[in-house]
Amino acid sequence: GYPVTVGDAVLYLYSRKHGDPERDYNFFTIDGEYYSQGNGNFRDVCQNRRNDVFFCPGLKDYNVRYFASLIQLDGYNPLEIRPATFTVKAGKAEDAKQLLHEACGSDAVDSVLDDKFKPGTIFRKLSAKGLKLNENPKVLVERLLALCDEHIEAGALEGYWSDHWDYILDLVENYGSVYPDRMAEFLSAKGYRFYDSDMQVKERSRSYVFDNGVHQYESMERVAAKASESGFVPGGTNWKKDKDGRIVEVSLLAKLFTLALTKLSILDSYGMGVEMEGGKPGWNDAMNGLPAMFAGSMPETFELKRLLNFLNENAAGDLEVPSEVDEFFKILTGLLQKHPLPLGEETEENGNTGNADFVYWDEVASARENYRKTVYKPLSGNVATIPEACVKAFIKAALDRVNAGIEKAKRLSNGEIPTYFTYEPVSYELLETADERGRKNVRVKGFKACTVPRFLEGPARYLAAGAADAAKVHADVMACDLYDRKLKMFKTSESIEKLSHSYGRVRAFTPGWLERESIFLHMEYKYIFALLKNGLYDEFYTAARTVMIPFMDPAVYGRSTLENSSFIASSANPDERVHGRGFVARLSGSTTELIGMWIRMFMGEKVFRVEDNTLKITFAPALPGDFFTENGIAFWTFMGQCRVVYHNEARRNTYGPGAAKVVSMKLLTTGGETVLVEGDTLSGRQAETLRDGGYVRIDAEMSCI
Repeated sequence: GYPVTVGDAVLYLYSRKHGDPERDYNFFTIDGEYYSQGNGNFRDVCQNRRNDVFFCPGLKDYNVRYFASLIQLDGYNPLEIRPATFTVKAGKAEDAKQLLHEACGSDAVDSVLDDKFKPGTIFRKLSAKGLKLNENPKVLVERLLALCDEHIEAGALEGYWSDHWDYILDLVENYGSVYPDRMAEFLSAKGYRFYDSDMQVKERSRSYVFDNGVHQYESMERVAAKASESGFVPGGTNWKKDKDGRIVEVSLLAKLFTLALTKLSILDSYGMGVEMEGGKPGWNDAMNGLPAMFAGSMPETFELKRLLNFLNENAAGDLEVPSEVDEFFKILTGLLQKHPLPLGEETEENGNTGNADFVYWDEVASARENYRKTVYKPLSGNVATIPEACVKAFIKAALDRVNAGIEKAKRLSNGEIPTYFTYEPVSYELLETADERGRKNVRVKGFKACTVPRFLEGPARYLAAGAADAAKVHADVMACDLYDRKLKMFKTSESIEKLSHSYGRVRAFTPGWLERESIFLHMEYKYIFALLKNGLYDEFYTAARTVMIPFMDPAVYGRSTLENSSFIASSANPDERVHGRGFVARLSGSTTELIGMWIRMFMGEKVFRVEDNTLKITFAPALPGDFFTENGIAFWTFMGQCRVVYHNEARRNTYGPGAAKVVSMKLLTTGGETVLVEGDTLSGRQAETLRDGGYVRIDAEMSCI
């Protein structure tokens, strides 16, 4: 969608899932009215809005509040994002109706304001009744919404994907890139809710079943009893309440801490990947058989590490959380102490039966199930305070546990960065109970990890989390079958021919097509963006010249090189005629990755920062010399407001040895005044003026220093 600020309100116009209408199973609707909105999926919308704060200053923390609030106490989230609605503030009903009456000379549409409404609905009803406005529609909406509260709308449609929460931190970090001077208040301010759903995760004793082997099937259920809770609307937007009917709210820091707590508790029995216990896989939807195979996802472990590192750097002061969260925190803290690192190594013969890893996992999983029983119903309303020292100690212990799991995963993968592990139950007992299909429930006593061919997502996420061995990881990727040597591009995976069809629908696709061993543009762009984040500039630009669509031959690509595709058929495809050809127009994930790269290329590692209590911004682009025009010019628009022009007459690289650096700047204010600045940094009032839109142009002179 396209963000539009209407006063203090935000509307995402034409919002929809993916943006690829060629996929007919991606059902979405867009309102046929002014200020048209539409429905989308949590992951798609959350990841695709991550950069909007750089271009729409009026957004501020809107998207962080939106998506962080939708995270539940169990760490999951509703699938569907729906058009935002509004209600008139308490005590403002008469003012709002009078406003409408004056605008159209009639009270015929006043009833629209009696409940939740969308701005476009008002104009649609006016048109239906043949009424005309006496003022500009935009002005009317701005005046009306100033009297209203905006409401997040969402719904849980099916299972829980293991990766949806990954993108919350991107929103938080990008907000901090623009407003670092507000981060302390931003993280500590309360007002973040927990979405409440009737879609719940079953206990292992009910989802582990025997059916020609032991599997995890139908791990989700809708709980009809939720409908009897006071005010709960089945299929609607619900917020977690306490037993007295009050909506529970916490700070963003407490919300992120609770999220980290829940994800740590879902690490698999080897302590490596995050389990797919919610019935759905991660980013690669086509690997939809993995949840039945007790799979662990390493990309989510890398994201958990990112989250824990963020908390380690930013957690300050005591945390106030619901008492149920505090109790779970205390239990996990005790289990981390009870089972200190290093835990035991598994043997090939017996997996981790009776091993310390398995015992720790089993006890943590039981604690998680008990915690969910307390938070799937109305909370007690009691609030607990976790001292800062305890928060810090837990984060450190959690990081140690996660890092140990990552190192173990690398060892089991011969030093490579894995994406998935599946787990084979090597010891189990049948229970007396059975599921609704008559399949016996199972208690697993030990698992054996099974490796899966390499997928690109593992290295992409690993590098994005920051890696001291980034250059080695990239060299390994270039040397293996993830790299398509014919096209000089990166495939989603190595050959998966030896995998059974149990792994998911991906196995049914032709090699080099859709998610199976093709060039899936979103993940490929995510991978090369990670190279840029790690300062591997030469490697990034070498890859970019064969990976990025604008550099491709249109005759090979088969469509405009100004247009992204969902995937490009790789050389693994048996039909050589389609090698390098793009299929399915798509405007989502790959686009937002490219925008992220664009910001880093033209701005540098940081946007705004705070040093010595002073707001600063340094212009440190990372551009190759031939990205400048023959006259040595490269320009872009900063935060949608200020044209920044780099003058690099020598056309030198702006990174690496002998790099050209900004040595002076000429600033043009909105009032036409010219300000000269020596060096590459704006500080204090000048930095604030840039952020507030006070400059319309900056000419930055570059030379080798």
